[in-house]
Amino acid sequence: MGRYNKRGHRQGKKWGKKNYKQNNAFTDTDLILIEQYLKDYRTNAYDLYYNRGKVNQHVEEDDSITVVIGKHKFPVLTTEVCILPYINMPATLNGKQRKMIHALCTQLDIYHAGVGNDDKYAINTSSEGSINNDQVNTTNDDTVILKRRIAISIYADGIDHVPDYSTEEQVHSFPSYRCKPWYFLAYNNTDNVQNTDIQLRIDAIESEKTQICQLRNLPETSLRTLETDKAVDSIDLRVLDNFDLSMCPDLKETPYVLVNTVEKLRLCADELASCSELAFDCEMCNAGEGNSTKSGTRTCLLQITSNLISTIVNKDGSTKQVEKDYIIDPLAPGLWEAIPNLLCPLFSNPAIVKIGHGIGGMDVSSLHRDFGILVVNAFDTYEASAIVTQRKGGLGLANLCKHYGLSSYEHYQDLKQKYQSSDWVKRPLDEEAVEYGRYDVRYLCSLRRLLMRDLVKMDMLGSTLQKFGFGTSSLEGDSGMESNNTPVLQTLDGTMSSTVTTSSTSISDDFLNNSSNEQQESKDDNLDEEKLLPVVKSTILASELPCYHHLMNAIAISHKRCLKLWTEDEDEQMLNLTLITIIKEAAHQKGYGKDWSDNHMQLYRDLYDWRKRTAQRLAISTSEVCTIDLLVHVAYRLPTSRCELRRYSFMLPSILEDVDLPYCNEMFDLVTSSEVFQQSTTRRLGVVYYSKSDKSSRSKQLTPWPKLLLMSSVIGIVAVIVAIKSRRR
Repeated sequence: MGRYNKRGHRQGKKWGKKNYKQNNAFTDTDLILIEQYLKDYRTNAYDLYYNRGKVNQHVEEDDSITVVIGKHKFPVLTTEVCILPYINMPATLNGKQRKMIHALCTQLDIYHAGVGNDDKYAINTSSEGSINNDQVNTTNDDTVILKRRIAISIYADGIDHVPDYSTEEQVHSFPSYRCKPWYFLAYNNTDNVQNTDIQLRIDAIESEKTQICQLRNLPETSLRTLETDKAVDSIDLRVLDNFDLSMCPDLKETPYVLVNTVEKLRLCADELASCSELAFDCEMCNAGEGNSTKSGTRTCLLQITSNLISTIVNKDGSTKQVEKDYIIDPLAPGLWEAIPNLLCPLFSNPAIVKIGHGIGGMDVSSLHRDFGILVVNAFDTYEASAIVTQRKGGLGLANLCKHYGLSSYEHYQDLKQKYQSSDWVKRPLDEEAVEYGRYDVRYLCSLRRLLMRDLVKMDMLGSTLQKFGFGTSSLEGDSGMESNNTPVLQTLDGTMSSTVTTSSTSISDDFLNNSSNEQQESKDDNLDEEKLLPVVKSTILASELPCYHHLMNAIAISHKRCLKLWTEDEDEQMLNLTLITIIKEAAHQKGYGKDWSDNHMQLYRDLYDWRKRTAQRLAISTSEVCTIDLLVHVAYRLPTSRCELRRYSFMLPSILEDVDLPYCNEMFDLVTSSEVFQQSTTRRLGVVYYSKSDKSSRSKQLTPWPKLLLMSSVIGIVAVIVAIKSRRR
C-alpha cells in the first residue's frame, strides 16, 4: 500500500500540484491511483467474501501505513477494513472530486452513494464503516459528526448499513402520478388533448402570449392612467421620500391563511379578484439524484399577498384593518387540479400588476408548466434593482430589503440560509418554513413603489445635471446601463446608496447656489435666482411616467421575463456527452467504452424509444422516467435487476424504484431480449448481500490461523502424552 503514498506525493510535487490547485479536481495520475485503489478494494472484498484462502497481495496489516492520493487520506485496505459492509471515502473531497469517484465506481461495478450532510450529522461511534480523523469531529457526548462523503461497497445492501444514509429520506415520496404538470397533460399525452378545458386553456395561452409581447414592446400601455381608477400608478415623491420597509406591517402583525382545501382556494381567488397589486413567489422541490434535471422539479408552495386591506374581528369584538398573506399548498388533495381554473384569471388579468423577484428564473416557467398559468403585466423587483444599482445582475431579495430599511433583515437572512434549499415536499410544513415563504412576498408591493421612485429619480437627476453641463446620458438596451459619463447612483460592496431620494435634492441645491452666484457676478445683479431652479415635481401622474426611460426599461424587461415559458428540453438522442465519449473510445479501442458495438447502439435506441413512450403514457417529462446517462449505462452494462442497476446509482428514479410499477421490468425485458445480451460473453459480477447473521461465521472462516494453532496445540499435546507413555513402557 505504500506505493499509493509515494507515487501520489511524487507526481503531485512535480506536475500535478499546479493542475490540482487550478481545477480543484484530480490530476490524471490521481485518477489512475484511485482507480487502482478501487480495483484492489473490489478484488480483496470479493476474495474475503468467497473465502479464497488469502487476501490480495497488496493488503498489508501495518496500521502505520497511510494511503494518500491528491492530499486525501484513503482507508488502508486491511482485512478488517475490507470485511466491513462498506468503507467511507475521505470527507475532504470536494463536489467535483466526489463526482469523479462516482464515475469510477460506475465503471468498476461498485455500489456507491453520497452520504452525510454539508450541515454535518451526529451519529453514534459504534458505526461499522471505516472512519479516519479527517472525517469526524468528536463532541462532548461521545458522538462523531460525519461530513459529506462517499460510501462504497461490493454488497447490494452494504450502503443500507451507513448510519447517516436513509433511502426513505433521500427518495422523495412525491405524488408525481397524482400531481401531473399541466404542460405534459396538454402536449405530451395525445389522449388528453381532446379535453375541452385543456384545449380552451391552450387557446387562451396563445392570446395571452400576444398580449405580453405587446406590453413588452409598449410598456407604457401596462400603466393604469385613469385618475378615477383605484389602481392608478401615480407617484407621490413627498410620501415615498419619507417611507421605508420599517413602516410596513411586520409578519407578526399580518395574518396568513394556509390554503389546503379547494374551498379555501376558491375564497382566496374571490378575495384577490378585487386587488390591484399581487405579489407572488414559488417554492420548488427537486426529486433527487435520479431526477436531478430541470424537468424533475415541481411547485410545492405558492405564496401570494396583495395590497388589499382586510377587516379582522378581535376576540373582544373590536375590528382591525390588516393585510393578509396566502400560503397555497398545491400538494393538498384536490388543489393541484383546481389551481388552473381558479388562479389563471388572476394572473392573466392585465389590470392587476403581478410583482415578483427574479421571476425569469423558475417562477414563470413553473407556473406555466404545472398549472398552465401565464403572468400578464408583471414588475420584477430583481430587474429593477439591477437598473437602479447599475449592476449586471440585481440584488437578492434579502439585500434589497436590507437596503430599504427592513428591521428584521437578519432574521430573514437566517431563515433564507436554512430553508432556501430545503425539502419542500415534506408535510406538515414547518412554521419557520412558512415564515420564510411569507418573507419572500410580504414586502414586494412596497418594494415596487420604492423602486419606481428611485427609477424616476434617476431620470430626474440626469436631466438636472445635463442642464448645468455635466455630460449627457447614453442608454443601452435591455441592461439598463448608462455610459461612464452619466451620473448614476453610487454603489458600495454591491449595495445601493442609502440616500437615493435626498441626494438628488441636495445636489440640485448645490448646483443652484454655485450657478446662481456665477450668473450674478457675470451678468445682471438683479437676475432672479428662481428662474434658474429646475422644476422638480412632487407628484408624478401615471400618464407622465412613460417619459421616464429607466422605469419603462424596467417594466419592459419584466414583461420580457414573462415570456420565458416552459418548453421541454428535448434530449437529443445522439448528443449526450456520455454517449459521445463512449463511442469515441470504442472507435479507438481503448478506455471504458472499448467494447461498445453496434448491438449496444441498437439497444440504446430501443431504450430511448421506451423512455419516450413511458413519459407519454404517464404524461410526465422524459427526464422523470430516467436520465439518458442511465440509458447509456444500461445499454452497455446490461443489468437485469434493480440490484445491478444500483451499481450505477444507488438511488434510482421513483418510477424505477417502485416495485409495484411495471416500468423497470419493461426495461429489463428489452435488455434480456436484445441481441447484444444473447451474444454477451462479458463476465458480470454476481450480486452478494451482507448479512449480520452470518457475519460472525464468515469472520471465523476468514481467520483460520487460530483454528490451526488450536489444532496444532492439541496434536502436539497428544503427541507428547503418547511419547511419554511409550517411554514409561
